[in-house]
Amino acid sequence: PSLHAAIAGGSYTNDLSGQIQAAFNTGKDILFPAGTYYFNVIATSPFILTGQGSVNTFIRPYDSTRAAINYKLSGGGIGWSYNTIIRSVCFQGTSGTLTTGGVGFTYGNTDPTVYDTNDSFIGFVTFENCRFEPNKNSKIT
Repeated sequence: PSLHAAIAGGSYTNDLSGQIQAAFNTGKDILFPAGTYYFNVIATSPFILTGQGSVNTFIRPYDSTRAAINYKLSGGGIGWSYNTIIRSVCFQGTSGTLTTGGVGFTYGNTDPTVYDTNDSFIGFVTFENCRFEPNKNSKIT
């Protein structure tokens, strides 16, 4: 059996949320080839996501009112929260500020005014060789 859920490479402008949520739901490591990917998913279990470099693999929210990846604990507890690693991608927002447009990654509830007691258990994520940019126009060349 495959140990990876591979995403088809390329640059997209359409919503890939369904395909990428399905990859997250497999519980396998997720590989993103070089390209630009627009989606909004909810991760409720540990994952390892690997791109092909933070200047080559771009993750952007399709729905600009939500994060591309919302890392949300399912069912409480901290047992699984130590295993998540995100490598070699660039998260790009959809506007110049974090309050007026979508962001690449959030913990727990996307709306900071809504607090869930389980949100405090999800801070154990390792980002390796990642970049975070407010919008696609701020890309470092």
